[in-house]
Amino acid sequence: LTIDEHGGTLVGIMGGSGSGKSTLVNILNGNYAPKTGHIYLNGVDIYRNHGIVKSQMGYVAQDDILIEELTVFENLYFSAKLSMPQSSDEAIAQKTNDVLKAVGLWECRRLRVGNVLDKTISGGQRKRLNIALELVRESSVLFVDEPTSGLSSRDSEMIMDLLKELTLRGKLIFVVIHQPSSDIFKMFDRLLLMDQGGYPIYYGNPVESILYFKGKAKFVSLSDSQCSTCGNVNPEQLFNIIEAKIIDEYGMLTDIRKVTPKEWNGYFNLQHQPPLKIENNGQFQAERTSWKDRWKQWKTYLFRDAKSKWVNQQYMLINFLEAPLLALVLSLFVKYFPMNEKGIGEYTFRQNLNFPQYLFFAVVVALFLGLTVSAEEILKDRKILKRERYLGQSYSAYLFSKLGILFFISAVQSASFVLVGNLILDVKGMFLPFWLTLFSLSCFANALGLNISATFNSAKVIYILIPILIIPQLLFSGVIVRFDRLFPSITQQSSVPWIGDVMASRWAFEAMAVEQYTQNPYSQITFDLEMKLKYYGWKKDYWLKDIQGFIQEMRDELREGSVPQEQLTLLENEWNKEKERVSGLQIELSSLSITDTASWNVRLNQWMSAAKDLESYYVRLYNQVNQQKELRIADWMQNSERKKQFLALKDQHHNESLEDILTNKNDVERVVREGNDLIQKQNLVYIYPEHPSIFQAHFYSPMKEIGPMEVKTIWANIFVLWGMAVSMIVLLMTDGLNKMSGWINQVRSRNQN
Repeated sequence: LTIDEHGGTLVGIMGGSGSGKSTLVNILNGNYAPKTGHIYLNGVDIYRNHGIVKSQMGYVAQDDILIEELTVFENLYFSAKLSMPQSSDEAIAQKTNDVLKAVGLWECRRLRVGNVLDKTISGGQRKRLNIALELVRESSVLFVDEPTSGLSSRDSEMIMDLLKELTLRGKLIFVVIHQPSSDIFKMFDRLLLMDQGGYPIYYGNPVESILYFKGKAKFVSLSDSQCSTCGNVNPEQLFNIIEAKIIDEYGMLTDIRKVTPKEWNGYFNLQHQPPLKIENNGQFQAERTSWKDRWKQWKTYLFRDAKSKWVNQQYMLINFLEAPLLALVLSLFVKYFPMNEKGIGEYTFRQNLNFPQYLFFAVVVALFLGLTVSAEEILKDRKILKRERYLGQSYSAYLFSKLGILFFISAVQSASFVLVGNLILDVKGMFLPFWLTLFSLSCFANALGLNISATFNSAKVIYILIPILIIPQLLFSGVIVRFDRLFPSITQQSSVPWIGDVMASRWAFEAMAVEQYTQNPYSQITFDLEMKLKYYGWKKDYWLKDIQGFIQEMRDELREGSVPQEQLTLLENEWNKEKERVSGLQIELSSLSITDTASWNVRLNQWMSAAKDLESYYVRLYNQVNQQKELRIADWMQNSERKKQFLALKDQHHNESLEDILTNKNDVERVVREGNDLIQKQNLVYIYPEHPSIFQAHFYSPMKEIGPMEVKTIWANIFVLWGMAVSMIVLLMTDGLNKMSGWINQVRSRNQN
């Protein structure tokens, strides 16, 4: 197809269903790139120079692309602000009012647009508002898809009168139309007729088209193109002629057309004379969006989105009441009252056996709310974004406005959840740490939800995906299934496996649990001493017992004439690590020949003696630190008032059930062998990590390293959560999931070929 049109022309595009009318319009307006050929605007290729010419074109889709929660005025006003960021608010408001008067929407400017099920303005008014969205930009070329679909004859004529008036102002308008009335049909300056398969079969004067097809079909009355009495034209007779069927020998219509689409296209190609020369007379300049313009667009998007959400009462109630209601239900059900000889006892935070479960479900709630509030945000705006691509809008400004709104909602949701839950469960002094952690987790979920919304085109698919995303977060959080009890190829004893490190839930739960246990006023009294006590106690009671056991095993093996190499390597590794901690420890392990049994017995006795010396060393250190601890506690026991305060601190801030989890109190294993290392499995929250970097420290470590800095676990984990959120934002900005999906499809198609 080759056509040439100028400003001041109204071009109608007609054809049966599936003949390619909408596809042709989307090619002409720059939405679909043609595989071959070019589209020029004033001689400028619109695909090679889309950034230059897009401001000259407008597109009114078949479906209404409006923000239902906003008024007629607000829909038009915000669109004008996005397309004219340099103009003042007063100038934009005046321009909006002028356009509303021009399209006959002034009287209903304060009415909310509504939707199909909750109508506030009529279908004709909605169509006029869609056209007004393009009029406010004063596009030179306008593409309108089915503007009269579903409208009454009166509304249809009003819409077409409006479009015809625009052509009188010099605009070029392409209109896809299905079943026009006679008056509408005669409004067109040009008619492009499409047949099945996308074949163009006529381009020219609309009224003359009837004579053209009658002539090709060899009708008798070739001079009748319209009614001689009333002057009406029946466009339906065009399709009656084009799609006429062959009659069989019995006088019955068959399914075979007299003239095929390809034959009609052949007639068209013989008669249609395309332009021979394309002159470049465009005076377009590439639009450059400054940071100032992007900042204004961001504020416009932010305010528009905020206002559309604010007027939606159901949305506001659900999103801002959901979190505190969940906290209320959850905290009431997990508020455990101990039993005594008199029945149900008094509630204390210390004896609440369900507090760890509360923390875990708080993580689940933050993930769930963060995903559900964001999962449809871009999907529901997809049609609006498609139209606004002609406004020169900054997609990054749109995305950051979404993030700003969602982060605010998540901040309020997290704050209300923590406030209600902590109040009911009597959790003191942990509002800020819990809120920061859950807010950071929700922000990650917001960014993840926006990625899903930008990638998939069905709400059903999105809400099917949400459980698929949340379930791994629960399973690999380290709470339901411990990290040291996963599948053998994944499990690590000394640190968190990689699958746990990529789960935001693991970082959030660990941050809240460790902060609650280590940074409360009661734990802070003796925590630094407890870290030393737990370590020295484990060394003397468990680690040295295992070392002595290995030495005894080697002694037994020597009697049988061999020395196990595994025990020897493990002992060498453990002694070398011990040398770095204990000054003056000198033991040689592998300098003897295995056949020298007598020398081995001497050396084993030396090792056993060194182990006993180490035991005495750690017992001495343990007793010294324990004495310091008793002195600190004794300071609180000087009088009954201080003792009462000490016990009150324990009841208010120390949770025994959380202690059981963070210390592995009920775990039978105290020492676990991993390769040639002996790993401590008790009192995890008191262990200074052997590898303190963020991704190598053990689960429930009280501190970690970020570069050269040693920080508390909560700050390190929040740092990781925001790192995850930022990575999701970068993926969103680069459209990474869509690109990845396209790459996978390309690989799959190549493999199939």
